Amino acid sequence: MKKIALFLLIASGVVIWACNKTTTLPVNYVPTIFSVNSKVTHSKDSIVNSGDTIIFFTQGGIADTTGKYVISTTLKVTDTTGALNPITILYFKKVIPTYDTTGIATSGVYHWKASLSLPIPAVASKTGIKTTATFAYSLNLSSELGNLIGTDTKFIHVK
Repeated sequence: MKKIALFLLIASGVVIWACNKTTTLPVNYVPTIFSVNSKVTHSKDSIVNSGDTIIFFTQGGIADTTGKYVISTTLKVTDTTGALNPITILYFKKVIPTYDTTGIATSGVYHWKASLSLPIPAVASKTGIKTTATFAYSLNLSSELGNLIGTDTKFIHVK
C-alpha cells in the first residue's frame, strides 16, 4: 500500500509539473531600417557675429538605398535663453547621402553619410546658441513622417 501511495504522489507531482503553462516568449526583434549616429558633428564650435554657416557632418545606417524611402531633416538654431528663441530653421525634404557597405556584415544595413549646411544670420557677440538636427525616414511624398530621430543638441558661442 505504501508503494502505491508513493507512486501516486510521484505521479501527481509529474502531472502537475508537466501541466505548467508558463511560457517564456522570445524577445520581439524589430529590425533597424534607419538610424542616425548618436551625435552629429559640426565643422567648428564657434561662429562669427556677422553671420556664418554651420556644416553638419552626419552618418548612420539605412536598409534601402533605392530612393523609394527618403531621409529628411530639420536643422534648427535657437538662442540659449529660457525661451529658446528661434534664430534660423532649415528643412531638407530629401537629404542626398552617399552610401557604402561599411559594417554591413554585422549590422545588415548600408552606411550613409551626408554634409548639410545651415546658414546663420548675424547674431550678437557672446550669444549662446543651440543647434538641433532632427531626422526622419519615410516614404517619398508621403504625409507620414516615419521614424523621427532627434540628434545633436550642441551649444556654440558667437565670437
